[in-house]
Amino acid sequence: MQSLQQAQFDGEPAVVHGAAVRSLELSDLTGEAKLVEAARLDGWLCSAEAAVTFRYPSGERFNLKAWQLDSCTLAPGSEVAGVTWVQPMAVHTVENGRWQLEPGDAPVRFQGLNLRLWNLWLDAPYGELQDWQGELVEPLLLGSMHYPAGTRVRAFQGNLLFSPIAEAPAVDQRDGKPLEADLSVEQTAGGEVLGTHRNGDVGVIDWLKIAP
Repeated sequence: MQSLQQAQFDGEPAVVHGAAVRSLELSDLTGEAKLVEAARLDGWLCSAEAAVTFRYPSGERFNLKAWQLDSCTLAPGSEVAGVTWVQPMAVHTVENGRWQLEPGDAPVRFQGLNLRLWNLWLDAPYGELQDWQGELVEPLLLGSMHYPAGTRVRAFQGNLLFSPIAEAPAVDQRDGKPLEADLSVEQTAGGEVLGTHRNGDVGVIDWLKIAP
């Protein structure tokens, strides 16, 4: 590790997994690096504008071959899940070889919906989309259901699951009645209503709001 430290002190970049690195901070199980320029690491094209983190087994701190990418930020313009993202996107590894991506707050057109996406999950770098979740950035009329902006939505068994917040319920246009609180609506992308689910049964959590 002395050579890496010396490279940093001398202003000469070290090389980690083929990427030029201008600084390194190491702990027992993780290392944080700052890239000289954007570089491809473990399949992802990582930006130099944010720190990159690696993980390694205990005792392998100085064995660069044992290092694996843990997280980085993709440069604006990266194409993921069929969308070219204009904003930087954080990506980090999760269980079973999957990757979780956090697109940030910028609205995006995704699977025909105008959304603010919270998370995407892929099975590999630039791989197949496995799951996603976010919220509507504008009201939506889909089939017979009208959803206000801010309604939560995610993939669900190959369909869409809409989970309105209690303060802004969805309305079924067929009878004009607002959706009962604590319910989510399952619909196809074409708008067919397949049924409703109790939020607790489909993993939707409504956090308790306490007024000051």
